[in-house]
Amino acid sequence: MRYRLKQGCSLRGWLFNPYALVRDDWYMPTNLSVGEFNVLVRCDGETVFAEDEPDEVRAILARFLEEGVIEECAAPDPVADAQGYKLYPCWRFNLINWAITGRCNYNCKHCFAAADLNPIAAHPTTEQCLAFVDQLASCGIRHVWLTGGEPLLRNDFPQIAQALADAGISIDDIGTNASLVTDELLDALKAMGHHPQFNISFDGLGHHDWLRGVPGAEERTLEAIQLLKHRGYRVKVQYCLWDGNLDTLRETTLRLADMGVDHLRPIRVVEAPRWKAAEYGHTLDYRAYCDLMVEYLDWYVGENLPMELEVWSLLDYMPASRQCRLTPVKRCSVERDRLQPVCGDARNMPFVASNGSLTLCNQISGWETAHGVEHGNVYKTPLAELLSNSPFTQQLLVTRAQVREHNPQCQTCEFASECNCGCRAVALAMTDDLLAADPTQCIFFKGGYRERFSQVLATHNITIW
Repeated sequence: MRYRLKQGCSLRGWLFNPYALVRDDWYMPTNLSVGEFNVLVRCDGETVFAEDEPDEVRAILARFLEEGVIEECAAPDPVADAQGYKLYPCWRFNLINWAITGRCNYNCKHCFAAADLNPIAAHPTTEQCLAFVDQLASCGIRHVWLTGGEPLLRNDFPQIAQALADAGISIDDIGTNASLVTDELLDALKAMGHHPQFNISFDGLGHHDWLRGVPGAEERTLEAIQLLKHRGYRVKVQYCLWDGNLDTLRETTLRLADMGVDHLRPIRVVEAPRWKAAEYGHTLDYRAYCDLMVEYLDWYVGENLPMELEVWSLLDYMPASRQCRLTPVKRCSVERDRLQPVCGDARNMPFVASNGSLTLCNQISGWETAHGVEHGNVYKTPLAELLSNSPFTQQLLVTRAQVREHNPQCQTCEFASECNCGCRAVALAMTDDLLAADPTQCIFFKGGYRERFSQVLATHNITIW
């Protein structure tokens, strides 16, 4: 009997993950044992399996048949070349967040990516972008988030999107101010096979124009959300909070829910370089932010709103399952701290800034640009090199144990077994030290906010997981 990998299944490997199964219908690659790999590599549509194969081999074949990974073929039927084993010369990353431009038609006062008060203008050429798509494919990366600046400002956006589609890389998310979303754009994305979530900023009825620096931005954003929902796209709204737009928070939430928004993410405006220089007096104190969100969560759950709620740095609430996760709370131990990267998000989704700088995340990029810090540039150095053994990957190896060692107060803290050391972007923004203790974590635990949020959730019979 012969077996072949089904269409949409392929064998891949990376440094430290040499054997993996990649399926088009599964988001993440699946690690394989040596035994599993040796069986699947023989499922090429030509190799004949003997009737007296070892029980272990027969069990592996039966399991992958049941899971829809392989199929029987009576006659030789070779798999496509692209399904054969390929080993990529870098660490395994499945997703890259890529700012394809620094240019923007808005002038947001709080822009994470800005190094100062002037609009950044880094704008890679079409040739650089297309070459980078090839590099993404050569590293086995299958998903991207596109952002900017304003990514839809690029005249060659359809060309970049098509190149990604041709390389088998899906656009999962487009971070945009939505001013340039049109039916024509959505038609083009559909024709290419892309169906991204649109990650849209909206900062409150009556306040959006002020933060975005452009009259009429609010009206255009709401119209775009309506268009996207009409066309069947998933919409996530990021709601930036400062002490000037709190009066319409609940009204705006109800409006977005009524429009069919799928996911709402309130986020406190952090102390990014541009915000600090221009409007620092409007920053919402973190304790005030927590107090506000305790009351807001109680109201939100009581309204039975269908939107997924992700309160930045505090919680993720899933209305469909009535479950909630308090994000600062992690199970910590000495052993886990020695192994756990302090920034798991960066390990899952590195950020490429508009100038090509490879960094931990969008929120850090502006600080690094302002301070002349760079750990590698994708337009100057091959991506495979930057994603193997480089100054960038050395950052990813920083563990929670190292952060605790850097901050003696963390070693003796009564909450050390639950606190995961917090967000590196926040620590950097508030202290100028990447390894500093995240002050917001200290406030969350020592200020009693874990208990307060837990009490609200218990009142509404929401399961904490």
